[in-house]
Amino acid sequence: MRPLISNDPISKATMRATGIVLVFVGGLLLLQAWNEVQTLGRRSRTFWQDVVLGSAFAALGVWLIVWGVLR
Repeated sequence: MRPLISNDPISKATMRATGIVLVFVGGLLLLQAWNEVQTLGRRSRTFWQDVVLGSAFAALGVWLIVWGVLR
């Protein structure tokens, strides 16, 4: 049975690249969450829709960053 994490250089490079992409996408989601906070109630959405959407972006962004760092 093969181990789940291989020690070959290609596998390690792929894991590192995946982690970098996850951190980058998580950062973009955090920027989008900040944008939602800055425009609370100024769009066609209600205040609470903006709060829920911003919170979802922030939670997903933080989760992706943590997952990317721990990979």
